[in-house]
Amino acid sequence: MTITIIGSGNMGTALVKGFLQKKLVKPKDLIVTDQSEEKLKNIQKLGVWTSTNNQKVLKSDILIFAVKPQSFPELAKEIAKKIPKKTIVISIMAGIGIGTMKQHLGHQRIIRSMPNTPAMVGEGVTGWFADKSISASEKKKIQKLFESTGLAIEVKREDQLNDFTALSGSGPGFFFYVFEQWLKAIRGLNIPNEQASKILAKTLQGSLKLLETSGETPEKLRAKVTSKGGTTEAGLKILQKAQLEKLFAKTLKTAYNRSKQLG
Repeated sequence: MTITIIGSGNMGTALVKGFLQKKLVKPKDLIVTDQSEEKLKNIQKLGVWTSTNNQKVLKSDILIFAVKPQSFPELAKEIAKKIPKKTIVISIMAGIGIGTMKQHLGHQRIIRSMPNTPAMVGEGVTGWFADKSISASEKKKIQKLFESTGLAIEVKREDQLNDFTALSGSGPGFFFYVFEQWLKAIRGLNIPNEQASKILAKTLQGSLKLLETSGETPEKLRAKVTSKGGTTEAGLKILQKAQLEKLFAKTLKTAYNRSKQLG
């Protein structure tokens, strides 16, 4: 199996590392292209082929678009109708539908996916949808490719990827923002700055581990740490008064709607 990845940014690099670590493809069968020779220097350290010319490396079994959505129209003009019919095209570009890609590329065999940035450390989540021209056996191969960077889930309808975009695609950004604000709030406590980040990160990691392994719901675990009249209860009243539930719902809905607009 030969794979070409167009784009050597964070996600493109994450895919390269995942494929190689899981031994799904040999370095000599993996090609990465990018307009930036500087970016390609970093990817070359992994032992894969690189090029700045997209047209010379289109004859792969799998062609992955790992570029920003706004770069797609110009890229499509460059390679439209030059992709072999047997090639499976995979997009990790947010918001660009399969129909749009077919129209711009003149190609039918397309898979649309929505990964997230934790894929960079092998802990990602990828939702994906395949055009009807992709066979069951081919889907199994694609599932393994996506699983090389974490959890992978095939959805039954393409529009479900908008939900993935809002939840797992944008989710890390929401998490990092909450962490950032939480860290700022710690400055009001008597904890050294260099220790605060470690304490908060470990608290969140430990809480997530407990949630994953205890088999209990977050509600039950919250109740266990919330003593009547205690500190947790006092703090939770502030969050409840701020209507955190409605705020999160509005945040996800806005991200979802934006994903639909991009498509």
